[in-house]
Amino acid sequence: MWFILALVLAALAVGVASLARTRTSTKRARRLDDGTQEARVVVDRGYVPSRIDLEAGVPATLRFERRSTSAVCVARGPRR
Repeated sequence: MWFILALVLAALAVGVASLARTRTSTKRARRLDDGTQEARVVVDRGYVPSRIDLEAGVPATLRFERRSTSAVCVARGPRR
């Protein structure tokens, strides 16, 4: 009985640690041949990576890949 409980708690701890590491991931945008930078973000009950490092002063493109269809996706741009 105790062995099963310990095994379940260990699996839960590994799952939580993995989720925390995924949710706080940082990725550096890649430079393209035309001098711009680009990064891809996967949207599936959150954003992965959750942080993107961009080089200041360089035009950037963010590409979002939506994998989850269970939630409403709302995009908000700058107000004009």
